[in-house]
Formats: sequence, C-alpha cells, structure tokens
Amino acid sequence: MNQKVRDSRAIAAVLAGHRGAPAAIALAKSLAGDTDGSVRAQAAFTLGTVGDQAVLPQLATLAKSGDADVAADAAGGIARHAALTGR
Repeated sequence: MNQKVRDSRAIAAVLAGHRGAPAAIALAKSLAGDTDGSVRAQAAFTLGTVGDQAVLPQLATLAKSGDADVAADAAGGIARHAALTGR
C-alpha cells in the first residue's frame, strides 16, 4: 500500500469525529479496525473526542492492543471521554 493511501485513511480517521454525526462516528469506528496501526491509533484518538458512551467498549478493546501506539491513544481516548462527560 502506498503512503498516499495510508495518509488518506489516517486523515479520514482524524476528521471522522469532528462533526459528531452518526455517520462520522461510524467511520471512525470502522477505521479503528484498519490493518494500519497508525490509522487505528488515530481512530482511537478520534473516538475519545466524540463523547459517546457507545464507543467505550471499542476503546477498551483497543487499549489492550499489542500495538503500543494504538493502546496509548485508546487509553487517552477513554480519559478524554471521562473529561468530556464527567464519567
């Protein structure tokens, strides 16, 4: 896979949660299962910014990932969710 395709998927993961629309959140959730670790990590970060309780199980799974970057972004996402929602 070339760098341009990888970059495009990573950018999509960043943008997915910015509007908070259900379709955008669904895209971020989908990208959290991408084969590229950097895309999964960015999707985990993004999911932590949407303030949707429904993403917590996926973030918890990602936090146990064997990929340190994915796990760190997922754990940070859980912390951001807590800060946003007070839970």
